[in-house]
Amino acid sequence: GHLALPGGRMEPEDAGLLATAVRETFEEVGLRLDAGGEVIGRLATVIPQSRLVPRIAVTPFVAVAPAEYHVFGEGEASVK
Repeated sequence: GHLALPGGRMEPEDAGLLATAVRETFEEVGLRLDAGGEVIGRLATVIPQSRLVPRIAVTPFVAVAPAEYHVFGEGEASVK
């Protein structure tokens, strides 16, 4: 299988990479990490070495969603 995580790019209004991660998670899956979720850490930034993808820096964050959130659906995930 293929695992894909919410991602995007930093916008000028984002206060930092964490704010970008919180905003992108909401935009892509509807999960509000700033309203009941808990960010528990930041992983090391990586730069994919494949010639098949653009040279970008990826900075992942780890968060815990509230128990009442449920992910469902195929394709782009939805959260309720």
